[in-house]
Amino acid sequence: MVVVVDANILIQCIINIKGNTAALILKNSSYIDFIVPEFILKEIKGKESKIYSSSNLRKPGFNQNLQLLFDHLIVFKDDEVSEIIFKKAYKMVKDIDIDDVIYIAFAIALESLLWTDDFKLLKAMRRKGFNSIVMTKEFKEIIKGLK
Repeated sequence: MVVVVDANILIQCIINIKGNTAALILKNSSYIDFIVPEFILKEIKGKESKIYSSSNLRKPGFNQNLQLLFDHLIVFKDDEVSEIIFKKAYKMVKDIDIDDVIYIAFAIALESLLWTDDFKLLKAMRRKGFNSIVMTKEFKEIIKGLK
């Protein structure tokens, strides 16, 4: 199984590396390919100070948690998705949140699930007929079915 992971999921995991969301990645990466675009590092680093202010985490813990997660993720270069697919993804998200185009593009290109906790994105994409998107609660159920 291939799953594209949205930045909001990784940020939750970085903040609470011992939590249930992080455990989904850390305990299941041996049989699920968790994919992230290269861009996600820049996105997460750009939110580093916000992460510090909303949690008890500081730089050493942030870096340690980030590294632990990335040991369980597969990073794809952003340009590994064709321009045609990026255009298709752009058309789908331009009226929702343009920052999500890369995640939708990867999910389309890899014919995979997109795991996000962005309810607005999930609802809007499903209204558009894109059903390969799940939130954590649904993803937990999918994993239970795999075991």
